[in-house]
Amino acid sequence: MNKNKTILIAVGSSGGHIYPAVAVAERLEEKLSYLGEILDIHFVHSGSSLGKNILSSLKYPVHEISIGGLAAGQSFFQKIKTVFQLPRAFMQSMRLIKQLKSQVILGTGGSVTGPVLIAGILMGQKTAIWEGNIQMGLTNQWLSPFVSRIFTVFPEVKGASKRKQISCAYPLRKKLASKKYSKPEPPFARSTSFKFSKDIFNVLILGGSQGSVFLNQVVSQALEDESWRKDIFIYHQTGKASFAFMREKYQSVRGVKAFAFSPNIKEYYEKCDLVFSRAGSGAIWETAAQGKALVLIPLTYSAGGHQLKNALKLFSKNCVEMIREQDFNSNSFKDKVIQLKQDEKKRNQLAQSLKSAHQGDGAGQIAHWLLSSK
Repeated sequence: MNKNKTILIAVGSSGGHIYPAVAVAERLEEKLSYLGEILDIHFVHSGSSLGKNILSSLKYPVHEISIGGLAAGQSFFQKIKTVFQLPRAFMQSMRLIKQLKSQVILGTGGSVTGPVLIAGILMGQKTAIWEGNIQMGLTNQWLSPFVSRIFTVFPEVKGASKRKQISCAYPLRKKLASKKYSKPEPPFARSTSFKFSKDIFNVLILGGSQGSVFLNQVVSQALEDESWRKDIFIYHQTGKASFAFMREKYQSVRGVKAFAFSPNIKEYYEKCDLVFSRAGSGAIWETAAQGKALVLIPLTYSAGGHQLKNALKLFSKNCVEMIREQDFNSNSFKDKVIQLKQDEKKRNQLAQSLKSAHQGDGAGQIAHWLLSSK
């Protein structure tokens, strides 16, 4: 390996793109710490507010290439705008790679990885993509025939060349990679007017890094009725856009704590007994690593239907409970909470099965390839 090596990591706009990349960067540094080698790690992202917030708090140099998206959920206008942005983004990528003199590029999904990795391929870089879902994202689908390696969490990912594919566990940040097996602490920041019994059952609601308006509506409606949850406390991750509205809505509701988004999500995992979440790969495998029971409510119209496919695969292996979006309402939410609260054996079985499905050091495996590639 060269004494001076530069690795460029291109990330999309969501936490599901950014946090696995951060995990890989952490492991890269760990591996180099005892070798005495010099390694420069640079990030490039599309300029999303979440990307800026997360990456600006890290010590790595960060570069921005503005580009929209083409996947499902984007408006027609946004897709047209993105097409016109591509040539400029491609030229910016080539200039950045030339300036950094990088040797290896990793993309973790999202539109910005397209021009960056294509530029890298044309400039003779070694390239890899990482895919966390069972359904490969649009940009990764386009890139997969051309990159050197494809790292996947699910072995069954369609469109990945078996010759290039390396199956590995989800890359977890150091703070989430290990779990303290201690009894959850009593809820914090609770309403002083709320009377707790000695044994509180804590439930965590996750809507993904952007939050989920649908989950917010259903859960908040269920929480208006306090009679069913006298010894149940809810931690509700609402997303930044909905946080002010949800916080105001919960002002008169006891036994709930709302938060927009937390980079220290482990403190919430450690306090909870049960997790309800969308079916993005990050939330699934973070929950697995913490040894918690998980109920998935997959987003119906996620790109390529990846959330439903993720959920169905794990449900078929008895790793999670699943409620389809059309069946998820205040009553089904209440019923599932009460059912799993009363069935500790089922919760333990779900937690153990999901944890067993997440074995290995995914971040370390990717880092090893990035460092050893010639």
